[in-house]
Amino acid sequence: MTRRPAPRTTPSPRARPTEPAPPPPWDPGLQPERTALAWQRTVLSQVTVALGLAHVTSHHSLPLTVALLLVALPLTAVLLHAVSRRAARTDRQLRSTTPLRQGRLPYALTALTVTTGIAALAFLVVSG
Repeated sequence: MTRRPAPRTTPSPRARPTEPAPPPPWDPGLQPERTALAWQRTVLSQVTVALGLAHVTSHHSLPLTVALLLVALPLTAVLLHAVSRRAARTDRQLRSTTPLRQGRLPYALTALTVTTGIAALAFLVVSG
């Protein structure tokens, strides 16, 4: 009686070609870049509106114009810096598969929008 070798449970490496690694679940370069560009456009459109409002209010109320510029321009600079930091952090976190943090950037953008709106409302009240 001859013994037969037991059948192999795992195929040999030559029996089947190795499969390529699955692609990452996100677009590694373009998605964070598109998001950063969208944030930059949003912040720049907000500063454009603030500067336009400052131009209109400068003919009627200089203190209102100065107050608007003193709030809107530094906030815009902070937002643009935060946008660039957010893009770099998002890219790092996606590559290391750590969860993304919920940032304060949307709140800061809301503050800029509300500031511009309050300035517009004050202009309407002042101009009569």
